[in-house]
Amino acid sequence: MVTCVSIIENVRNYFDKKGNKALGLAGKTEISVLGKGESNLNLLARNGKKEFVIRVSLLEKSRTEREYNALKSIESLNIAPRAYILDTSGKFVDEDFSVIERLPGTHIMRYISVEDARTIARMLSKLHRKKYPRFGQIDGKLQEGSLYDALTERMGWVSYEFDKLEEEITRNNKPADLKQSILPTLVRLNEALDEICLKNKQFFSGSSFSVVHGDLRQWNILRHPKGISLIDWELARIADPAEDIANLFVNSYISESCKKVFMKAYLGGRTDKSLEKRIKVYELLQIMGIAYWFGKKYYYSRTNRLHRELNTSGKDKEYRDYFFHFISGFIKKSGIDQRMTPSKAKQLGRL
Repeated sequence: MVTCVSIIENVRNYFDKKGNKALGLAGKTEISVLGKGESNLNLLARNGKKEFVIRVSLLEKSRTEREYNALKSIESLNIAPRAYILDTSGKFVDEDFSVIERLPGTHIMRYISVEDARTIARMLSKLHRKKYPRFGQIDGKLQEGSLYDALTERMGWVSYEFDKLEEEITRNNKPADLKQSILPTLVRLNEALDEICLKNKQFFSGSSFSVVHGDLRQWNILRHPKGISLIDWELARIADPAEDIANLFVNSYISESCKKVFMKAYLGGRTDKSLEKRIKVYELLQIMGIAYWFGKKYYYSRTNRLHRELNTSGKDKEYRDYFFHFISGFIKKSGIDQRMTPSKAKQLGRL
C-alpha cells in the first residue's frame, strides 16, 4: 500500500542515488511534506540553502509530464518556476514525479489590485504571443481546426460534468420525482449555453492558438521576492488564449474596473472585439462547468455513507451553496429570462 511515508522514503532514496548529482548538490538532502493538492503530493527538498519542490502525481500520470513540458517550453519567459527533472521510470518512486524550482511566497488571496492586474496581464500577453496553427495537448498530437472547434472540444468538459451531475441527481430521486427536480432546469441551462456558443460562432473564426495555463486562478498566482509567478501548470495546453483570461475573471476576486485595466495592459492599448466576445463565452462555459462540478459533489455527499459520516465541517452545505451561486451567476451573466432563486432551486431539488 502506497503511503505518504513510503513516498518520502522512496524520494529520499532517489536523491541519495541520483537526484543530488543531477542537481549538482552535495551532502544530504532533507525531504518533507509541503502540501497536498487534488492530484499531487508536494514535497520540499532542502539541501543547505537550496530548496526544490517535488511534485508527485497521485492521479493522472500524464499531468506531471504535461506540466514539466509546459514549464520547459516557457522557461525563457520567466513567468513560472523552472523545471529541472522529470522521472517516469518507476525505478525509485512508483509514481511519476518532477523536481521544480521553489519560489517561497504567498498566494494572492484578496482582491487583485490594479498593479497586480497589469502585471498578470503582461505575463499572459507574453505567454500568448507565440501562435500555433493547431490546438491540443503540448505533449501530444495537435488537432487542426478553428477557434470554434477548440471551443466545441472544451464544451466536452462541461458535458462530462453535466452527465456526472445528472447521474447523482437521478440516484437521489425516485423516477416519479425527476420531473419535479432541478434536472429539467439544468437541461434548459445546458441548452442555453449551446445556443450562446452557436450565436457567437462568428467570433471564433481563424486558427490562432497559444500555450494557455488552463487553470488560471488566484490560488495559482504566487507573489514572491522576485515578483509574481504562475504555478500549477498541469492543465496547460495549446488553445484559445481567451480561455485563460476567462478563467482568471471567473475564478478570482477582480473588480470590473480592474478587468478593464487588465485588458488594456494585455492588449497594449488596442481593442479586440473578437477576443472580448470569446472571453465572455468562455466565462459562461467556465461558470457552468464549475456549477456542475459542485452540484455533482453535493449530490454525491448525500448518497455516500462514508462521506456523510466524515462530513463534520459542513462540506456538503458548502458544495450546495457554491452550486447555486454559480447557477445563479450563469443566469444573471447570460441574460436568460428564466429566473431561479436559490430558494426556488432548493425547493425544486428537494434539498
